[in-house]
Amino acid sequence: MKKSIKAILSGILVGAMAFAFAGCGASCSSCSSCSSCAPGEQPGPGGPGGSDSLTTYQIADYLARGADAHYATYDSEGNVAVAGYYNALEGGTDGYANCYEYGALIGMANRMYDVSEGENKAYYKKLLDGYIAGLDYFDGKGNITSTHGKRQWEHIYGVHRADYKFAGSVEGDMMVYDDLMWLARYFIEGYSYNPTETTYLQKAEYLTKVCLDGWDSTKNGVGGITWGPAYATKHACSNGPILSVLGGLAEVYKDSDALVTAEDTVYVEQTFGHNNVEWKNWVGEKKYDYYLHWLQTIYDWCWSTLRSSDYCYIDLRGDKSTVIESVEATGGAYLKFEGKLDAGSAAKYTYNTGSVLSGAAWLYRLTGDEQYLQQGRLMAEGSYHRFVKTVKDTDGKEHQMYECTSSLLFNSVLLQGYVELADAVKKVAPAEKDSIIKNEINTYVGVFKSSINYAFDNHLLNRSLPQNYIQGWLYGENTMDTHKDVKDAAATPEMLAIIVQYEKNHGTI
Repeated sequence: MKKSIKAILSGILVGAMAFAFAGCGASCSSCSSCSSCAPGEQPGPGGPGGSDSLTTYQIADYLARGADAHYATYDSEGNVAVAGYYNALEGGTDGYANCYEYGALIGMANRMYDVSEGENKAYYKKLLDGYIAGLDYFDGKGNITSTHGKRQWEHIYGVHRADYKFAGSVEGDMMVYDDLMWLARYFIEGYSYNPTETTYLQKAEYLTKVCLDGWDSTKNGVGGITWGPAYATKHACSNGPILSVLGGLAEVYKDSDALVTAEDTVYVEQTFGHNNVEWKNWVGEKKYDYYLHWLQTIYDWCWSTLRSSDYCYIDLRGDKSTVIESVEATGGAYLKFEGKLDAGSAAKYTYNTGSVLSGAAWLYRLTGDEQYLQQGRLMAEGSYHRFVKTVKDTDGKEHQMYECTSSLLFNSVLLQGYVELADAVKKVAPAEKDSIIKNEINTYVGVFKSSINYAFDNHLLNRSLPQNYIQGWLYGENTMDTHKDVKDAAATPEMLAIIVQYEKNHGTI
């Protein structure tokens, strides 16, 4: 099977023509080959040329437009429905994207908007507006019970999409904190690229409050945010992603006199302190101090609880199947957690380490404390040695690539951690230290760039790349290629856009 796929690709790539990135005229609509089609409008299979003739941005743009074309369907009013899977080899989609998968398109459009100019920037802003409006199909409300009591949340996002806007009730395991954290990350990133979008900031702050309500605050508890209100497990993915949100929010308010209100925090409402640890009432304190406090608190919990000896992070603590039941207390129903952590799964994924690495980067950026830089460098080096693999292409030549056995979106989170560490060092550290650390980060980021370029030159098919950038389509009978998740399709152009951002700030790799 691998040999036949390679032969198919070779035939396609030999016949593919390079084209300029200009808009098509009306006469282009029925052509069979063309040298003036805009990215994403190339008729038929194949691609626009090789990475040696295109910029990183142009490759990202070509793949991003392909991802939208493959997965997104728009009705006459512009409402978007996003498929969960696409078969690049045979065509066709199936299923609806869940909330986490859907959010990947927002992340992709965010980054592409930031690195684009002119008409392309307007194009990605339109995509971004459409994707964010489409979140209404996940929007709902629910009576969520946490360690702090039971409260009604009016706007939270459920795991699955409804067939209509404003889905209604989001209860139990249909709401998980990690999905909300990823969306909050996209909102605070989008706000940093376009501060006129104040609704992005408002959404990021609201979702942050909802997620902090998931922190285990029982006296016998051990801290950490659970996977969701219905779970006892505490994952790297339900703690790490909020770190860069808290860092971004702290930076927004660093030079501001804005104060915490009762609308910003869940902890002022506590009436059953005999069952919970005593929390500081932050109402009236500066928002910068509040968000920095939580950034430090959750980061320290991840560092001390989930970190492995190689400075990477395990996936979870506890039993995946454990469901917590509420108990009655003075202030009403709340969730009681046992004061222990089981070893849980020792599995390690790139996004777990990447999200905590981002936390270290933000803490160094905001405080200048050298311990966070030291810890960030240890995580960066540890993840490079843990996740980079040397593999042979179909001609027997060796290449490096980040592992691809899970999600490519996971890898984009690690890349973001590397870049945020480099950005923090450039902002805070003296030039000599910046130069040293930039050389380290160049190595880590360079593997992403070279492996994606290799895939683009050798394995491009229908504006898609395989899960395994070096070894190609259906390597190991990889079903991820025939059932390609939208989050993986969106991840590659997002990673390329992150590399564009990195090179703009730190120089070409």
